[in-house]
Amino acid sequence: MASSIDRDEEREQQLNAIIAEYYRLEEAGATPGKQKLMARYPEFRDALIDFFTDLESFLQSKNRL
Repeated sequence: MASSIDRDEEREQQLNAIIAEYYRLEEAGATPGKQKLMARYPEFRDALIDFFTDLESFLQSKNRL
């Protein structure tokens, strides 16, 4: 039986793979679309919302420099 730590680590790895997919699509010139990505992975919706919020904040602060 998997422990909660194992499940958390697996979930984090899955989220990292989804984020990597987002960046691969973006680098390839395809706009992955946040809503489409969240619809494709609904179990990660909240985590993706947090990621995109953080990303937007980072990009805004970077543009201010």
